[in-house]
Amino acid sequence: MINNSVKSGNIRIDLEVHGREQIVPEIDLSRTVGWFTMVYPLKLELTQGGDYGATLKSIKEQIRQIPDRGIGYGILRYLGDEITRRRLTKAENSEILFNYLGQSDCITGKEKIEIIQDISVGQLRDLRNSRSYLLEINA
Repeated sequence: MINNSVKSGNIRIDLEVHGREQIVPEIDLSRTVGWFTMVYPLKLELTQGGDYGATLKSIKEQIRQIPDRGIGYGILRYLGDEITRRRLTKAENSEILFNYLGQSDCITGKEKIEIIQDISVGQLRDLRNSRSYLLEINA
């Protein structure tokens, strides 16, 4: 399925972001705890010909064109008119989720704090859980 999408020249992914970017300048998020995670679908047009550099640049530019980092999708899905909400709620997930964790220094404006711990937290997911995506990429 993924291979067919790539061969067609475009691919649909779900993009997950932490939602803590400074979208509205008047709102100071530096004193809040947690993330405001958003997931929204994204159709990427892939360049053909095997030039991976050009493909990567094209994808980067397509993502940069998304207004307000995708917040509009959530507004439509949860606050839009009834027909729009119903349509977006019934839409299937993409096969691929790309979760960009972002840069934490953009939140505080300070250098990142890195703490490495060698402590087992145990199993992160129950083995009985079903997968929401065929492929999940976290970066």
